[in-house]
Amino acid sequence: RGTVVGDYQNLGPGTADDLAPTYTLSTDESQIVRWLHWWTGLIIGTLGKIIVLKSPTTTGFTPTDLPTVSEYAVGCAAIQPFRAGNALIFIEDGGRRSMQLQYNYLNDNYDVEDLIALSEHLTGTYTFTDHCWAPVQDKIAWHLRSDGILCALTYSPQEKVRGWSRHSTATGAGTSTIESIAALWNPIKKRDELWAVINRTIDGATVRYIEVLDPDKYLDCSLTYSGAATATITGLSHLAAESVMIYGKAADGLWRIYPAQTVTSNEVTGLSPAVTDAEVGINFTATLTTQRVELPGQTTLQGRKKAFGLTTLRCSNTPLLSI
Repeated sequence: RGTVVGDYQNLGPGTADDLAPTYTLSTDESQIVRWLHWWTGLIIGTLGKIIVLKSPTTTGFTPTDLPTVSEYAVGCAAIQPFRAGNALIFIEDGGRRSMQLQYNYLNDNYDVEDLIALSEHLTGTYTFTDHCWAPVQDKIAWHLRSDGILCALTYSPQEKVRGWSRHSTATGAGTSTIESIAALWNPIKKRDELWAVINRTIDGATVRYIEVLDPDKYLDCSLTYSGAATATITGLSHLAAESVMIYGKAADGLWRIYPAQTVTSNEVTGLSPAVTDAEVGINFTATLTTQRVELPGQTTLQGRKKAFGLTTLRCSNTPLLSI
C-alpha cells in the first residue's frame, strides 16, 4: 500500500489520484521483503525473487492505474542494493554472489546477470555481508566478505571492464578484520573514498579504528607529516610497538624509503636526512597474478609449452618491486 501524496503517514485508500494506491501481489508463495528500491518502477527484493512494479502510464502509480508486474527468480540478501550506471547491484540470497539487474531499453524490461561468475573462488567458503559503490575516478563496487576481507569489483560497462581483486590489512599481531564499509564523497579532493571500521590488535590490545582508503597513500593505518625538516615524527600512539615503514621526502625534494623501526614512546626517530614530508605506517605486499595467456580467435594454449621473450612492465609510484 502507498501513501497519500504529501502526507507520508496517511495510508487512507480512495479513488482520487492523490490518495493511497493499494495493490495485492498475486503469488503462489509467501515472500519476505528484503529491500525496496525505486528505479523506473518499484523494485522489491524478496527472499525468493525480485518483483518489479511499473506504472502503465507516465503519471506514476494511482489508485486507478494499477502497476504492471515482472518477476525474476533470484532471491536477495537483506543488504540494500545500489545503482551503478544503468544497473542495480545487489547481493543474492546466501551472500555468495554479486548480481546486477540491468534495464534493457530494447524490450522495456530487466536482465539479471551474475557478476562473480568468473571469480567464484572469492566466496567459496565465505559470504558478502555489505557492499557500497564508489563511482567517481575508479568505479569500484566494494564488497565486504564475512572474514573481514575486502573484495573489489572494478566495474565500467561502457569500457567493457569488469575485474575482481582482494584487499586485506594486517598488523604485527596478525590479520586485522574490516567490520563495516561506506563510500563517502570527499568535497576537497573531488572523489569518492572508502571508509572502514577495522578491528586491529595494537600493543596487545584490541582496538577499532575508522580509516580511509586513500589512493595517494602507500602504507596501512598510516599517518602523514608535512612541515619543517625533522628527524622525529611523533603522534603515533595508534601504532604503539608496531614495526613501521617510513616513506619520506627530504629538503632535496627526493622521496626515500627509510629503514623500518618500531614505534617507541609514540614516535619514530633518527631519520637521516631529515624529512619535510613523510608517511609512517604498516607495510604491505601487493601481488598481481595475471590471467592465463590465450590468443584471440585461436585454439586454447592451455597444456601447451610456451616461451616468453622480452616482457615490458609499466609501474607508477612504485618504490620497491620484486618479480
